[in-house]
Amino acid sequence: MDTSWYMMHIRPEGKSIPPTGWPMVSRPVVHVLGKTVDEMGNSVIDEEKLAADMKNPFWAKFQDDARPAWAPDFLRLGYAVVFKREGLPKLAVKLGIRNPAKMKAEGKDPKAPGPNGKRVLTFDDVYVVGVVPGRRPMYCPDVKLRPEPWWLATNSSSSHTAPYLAPGGVTVAVGAERLADLVVQMLRSPEGYPRPLPVEENTADYSEFINPLVPVLPKGPGTTSDINKEDGAGAGGTDMGYAGTELFRY
Repeated sequence: MDTSWYMMHIRPEGKSIPPTGWPMVSRPVVHVLGKTVDEMGNSVIDEEKLAADMKNPFWAKFQDDARPAWAPDFLRLGYAVVFKREGLPKLAVKLGIRNPAKMKAEGKDPKAPGPNGKRVLTFDDVYVVGVVPGRRPMYCPDVKLRPEPWWLATNSSSSHTAPYLAPGGVTVAVGAERLADLVVQMLRSPEGYPRPLPVEENTADYSEFINPLVPVLPKGPGTTSDINKEDGAGAGGTDMGYAGTELFRY
């Protein structure tokens, strides 16, 4: 199953990702600033969490005196940060994710810092979770902006890789998987490899995600197939393969 929206998680450096720490399918995920939920499901103020949330870049933007009248009430509903599915391949390239197997073949240590001294992200570091937002996500501008220009920028156009804010959070639809695996799946096609991408995406280098060890799915039968001849489906050069097979006759 595929969804249109995904949450992303980057493994903290030096830590492993516990398999029990992922949200389960059908579970809601929502971040509410300054509050927590007790055992009875009631929203209560947690002083320790409140102090931490006040350092969140969204804190100043979600206050009553900062939000415009039309803005979602993020303080009451909470939020989740999501990304569009179609932007994931370009986002993976933008993050500079490397294939650890290729790095080892090149004699490089996947855990060693890159040329700029920063950490190199590998396939095992970045995971995504498919979700369904409860409300329409809103474009999230650069969090470094002050509240007023930040809210004004939410109406501007966004790039493929831009994050979005989902008011009220999301519901998990697909379990956690590596971002690289999802990108490989999106780039595959029975006709060839990689799959043709939009013009604005063609300048990106997707070679890191072209995995020759992943078999390309075989094509369905053409118009000369015995099934097509017998059932009459695909006749006339439609080349529909199994998708054009008649399953029922009346």
